[in-house]
Amino acid sequence: SNSFCTLLASAPMASGGGSGGAGKQATVTPPPHFAIVEEGVYRSAYPSTQNGRYLQGLGLRTVVTLSLEALPMQTRRMLEGHGARIVPLGPGAWAPRNNFDETLLARALDVLLNADNHPVLLTCATGRLQTCAVVGALRRLQGWCLASVDAEVQMFMQRNKGAHHVAVLEAVECFDATAFMAAVVQPRILAQKAAAATVQQLSEESFDTREADSKGPATPKDAEAAAKAAVGRLVDEASGVPAALVAPLPLWFLRVLRH
Repeated sequence: SNSFCTLLASAPMASGGGSGGAGKQATVTPPPHFAIVEEGVYRSAYPSTQNGRYLQGLGLRTVVTLSLEALPMQTRRMLEGHGARIVPLGPGAWAPRNNFDETLLARALDVLLNADNHPVLLTCATGRLQTCAVVGALRRLQGWCLASVDAEVQMFMQRNKGAHHVAVLEAVECFDATAFMAAVVQPRILAQKAAAATVQQLSEESFDTREADSKGPATPKDAEAAAKAAVGRLVDEASGVPAALVAPLPLWFLRVLRH
């Protein structure tokens, strides 16, 4: 993406058109500093139970928390009740004095770049510090220049600049996007190609077997479904690819890699 993240309307939305208590109950409010990063990837400050209906509408599968502070228990229960998996990367992971651990940035990016985790919410206590650092590192992977990253960071920093602003920009500038691509992204691309070849081979074998056994008309769709069901079990043996590496990259990221 060559444009800044799209901010969703932060004004509360009400349904039912009522007034008084009924109107308040119908209010659907996003968390503070909520925005779309990319398709299926969102960011915000820590949500509260007041944001439950809004977040439920997103159908979140994963919530990545980045702050040292844990999510409030009520919020955690609410998100898990909606079917979201909580991935706590903050506690014990950030270095003191607002320095950012590059290993943690890489771990957060690894979650974001797995389409099986989407829709995913990236969140920290304020939505301005750790979240800005992780999104900034993602932008580096997408080929953004530092000036563009800084402009996006400033949209969220607002008055909280100074040392925090500098710390975030230093973390983004020091993040080794080339090393991450070589260590994480390229192996995953190769793994997906190997897995796709395995699926194709198993599809053809399944198709031929059904035809030979005369078990009824076999279609390429039937064969592909059978192959996909088997590939999770056979991919290690058939292609030598660890199943964990076959996690699909998001389409928006694949489009970036093609350019």
